[in-house]
Amino acid sequence: MAGFLMTYKGLPSTYNKDLQEDKEPLFDTVDNISASLKIAEGVIATLKVIGHCVAPASVFHSFQVHPEKMLQALTMDILATDLADYLVRKGVSMSQIVLDYSDITDKQIPFRETHHISGRAVALAEARQCQLNDLTLEDYKSLSDNFSEDIREVFDFEASVERRESIGGTSKKMVERQIQVLRNVLANKE
Repeated sequence: MAGFLMTYKGLPSTYNKDLQEDKEPLFDTVDNISASLKIAEGVIATLKVIGHCVAPASVFHSFQVHPEKMLQALTMDILATDLADYLVRKGVSMSQIVLDYSDITDKQIPFRETHHISGRAVALAEARQCQLNDLTLEDYKSLSDNFSEDIREVFDFEASVERRESIGGTSKKMVERQIQVLRNVLANKE
C-alpha cells in the first residue's frame, strides 16, 4: 500500500485522469457479480433434489435435481480440454509442428499447442456432425501421431472430474476437502 501511495503521490497532475480508466471495468465486474448472485439465489431457492442427497432433507426441501436429465445434457465436446491434457501427458513434441529451427524438435510443446490440436478434433467432429468419441483412431492420428488406442479413456466424464485434483478441483477428494474447510470456518464463527 505504501508503494502505491508513493507512486500515486509522485504522479504529475496530468496522470490523474489515467487512473480513472480502471474504475469502469471494476464497476462492470461488481454489477456482473451482483446480477450473477441474484440469479444463483433464485436458482437455489427453487431447486428440488430427487434421489440421493448427502445433506439433511430439511436443507433441500425446495430443491429439484434430475440426475438423468443432467447426464443427457453431457456432450463429448465438454471433454475437449481433457483431450489436450491427454496430449500433454503423452508428450507431444515440437516435431509435429512445422519449424524452421531443427535444433528444438525434441522439446515439448506447451498446453496451448495441444489445445489447438484438441480444437481441430472438435472442428472435425462438428463437420461430421458426430461426437468426439465417434471419431476413429485414424481421425485422431491425422491430427497428431501421439494419439493411440488409449484415447478412448479420455471420454469418461467421471474420470475427467476425478483427474482435477488441484486445490479447488472437482475430484471428490478436493470437494470433500473444501467442505471440511468451510465447516471449520463455520464452526469458528459460532
